[in-house]
Amino acid sequence: MVDVKTGGNYVLVKPVFNDFIKLDENNKIQVIDDGSGRMSAVTGTVCQVPSKLYYEHIDMLYETTMELQVDDVVVFSKYSALAAMEENECFQDETGFYFLVPYYQIFAAKRIGQIFCKENESMEAWRKGQIQSNEGTLIIPTNGYLICEPVIEKTSDFTPDKANSQKAKVLITGSCNKKYKNGDPDDEDNIKVGDIILLDEYADLPCEYWATFFDKPMLRIQRNLVTGIL
Repeated sequence: MVDVKTGGNYVLVKPVFNDFIKLDENNKIQVIDDGSGRMSAVTGTVCQVPSKLYYEHIDMLYETTMELQVDDVVVFSKYSALAAMEENECFQDETGFYFLVPYYQIFAAKRIGQIFCKENESMEAWRKGQIQSNEGTLIIPTNGYLICEPVIEKTSDFTPDKANSQKAKVLITGSCNKKYKNGDPDDEDNIKVGDIILLDEYADLPCEYWATFFDKPMLRIQRNLVTGIL
């Protein structure tokens, strides 16, 4: 692995170059490779993490909890992969490419084989919906994100059911953000697994390549864009 010490809120990630985007259980879009295969990378394995997150950094718009560990599999913004290549924030050795991904552009982490030292830690993970199997596989949202699924509603007897873009069902919760630089209030920790939430107009953001974590696409929604709970 390339020997790079991360800092400035950057996470060193070894990307996975996918060749398709999964739309649902039965349909996917093939990605046309330009020869590099780099355009389709939005998942990867964490190789190094910064020792701490710096709220004073220009890109960090809030204080948040460092959730990542080495060997976590993460989903991150496709724009961070493009920026890494365009701004020379990538490295290569005999084992492959590595990206420096800003922490705030990472949506969630998958951790396999988590061992809890305290019972209250495992109970908290269960409460948040993070434990996915008896083997200790966790899905951990970062940066105040909620992992949700669409709410499908019947419109009429003559048209197919469709997702309501203003609603979502919460599947997994994580930590909250606080001290937003733009003056937004701290995230409220009152959203629970199973809640049906109302969304801001632009909060319904589908995750790319969710086949890495689930068997169908999910939604990533930041808490500060939730307008209500039903």
